[in-house]
This record gives sequence, structure tokens and C-alpha cells, in this order.
Amino acid sequence: MEQPLEKIRAPARLQKIAAQLGKYKYALLVLLLGIALALIPSGGNKQTAASAPDTRQAELSQLDETCQALRALLRQVDGAGEVDVLLSYSAGAEQVYQTDRESSRSGEDTQSKTTAVLQQNGSERTPVVRKTLYPVYQGAVVVCEGAESAAVRLAIVEAVSSLTGLGSDKISVIKMKSK
Repeated sequence: MEQPLEKIRAPARLQKIAAQLGKYKYALLVLLLGIALALIPSGGNKQTAASAPDTRQAELSQLDETCQALRALLRQVDGAGEVDVLLSYSAGAEQVYQTDRESSRSGEDTQSKTTAVLQQNGSERTPVVRKTLYPVYQGAVVVCEGAESAAVRLAIVEAVSSLTGLGSDKISVIKMKSK
């Protein structure tokens, strides 16, 4: 007989809990609404992430632009004909920022603190760029139609060398296959 009594008490307990929750239904509704709003992604974060350029992508884009400019330049070499260029680099472009260094000495211990110098651009504060280090190229391959001519090869090697700073041993000029 105890089993039927327990079954009767269970709904009574639920009714008691529901009555207590009824007192706080608006507070619970506001709490649940706040949690739901917190879980919804905001559009502001997406704009910030999209506006910040991916460093690696920017480096590849800059390298591609350099290759395209070099390709256009080498096409103008007398006898070169159609030209394709591939550059490889070991380190991409890098910006060095201006910093302030503060040192404090207490006894034998010396502590130093380095902070970036910032400039005000409207409502934003950005670091001051002291210098820009350009890419360090490892090698270059140039494929062109006129590579059988020693004079064309020499002109191309000199042009690529003066642009990239590579020595002639790091630049290969190869004849393009006939189409």
C-alpha cells in the first residue's frame, strides 16, 4: 500500500515546486532571455575579425604582386618574349615599432620595461612604425621564351638581382617550352 501513496505524493511535490517557481517566473524568464542573448553571436565581432588582415595572406598577396610586377618588367626585355616568375622568400615583410624603454635599478637588480609608442589617429591609437623590413628572398626562377640567348639570360639575371638582392647563383633562367 505504500507504493500508491508515493505515487500520490510525487505530483504533490511537483505542484509545490511549480508553485514556488511561479513566484519567480518573471525573474527566470529574464535570466533565460539573457542567457539566450549571450549565446547568440554578435555581428560586431565578425566585422572586427574581417577587418584585421591575415598576416600570412597579406604576405602572399604582396609576394604575388611583386612577381606580377617583375613579370611585366621582364617581358619588356628585348628578346625575352613570354615570361613567368617565381620568387621564394625566407622571411616576409615585417614592421618594427618605436618603443620606449624604462629601467629601474634597486641594488644589484635591474628591471627594464619596454612599451610601444602610440599615436592618436582620430579615435584610434596605433603604434608608431620605426622601419619596415622587406622580404628576404631565397631564390628566383624565371621561365621565358628567349632564354636560349645568353644576352637575354644576363639581362634577366641582372634585373632580378637588382630587384631582390639575390646573387646570380640564386637566380635560374629557363627556356619556356614551345606551345
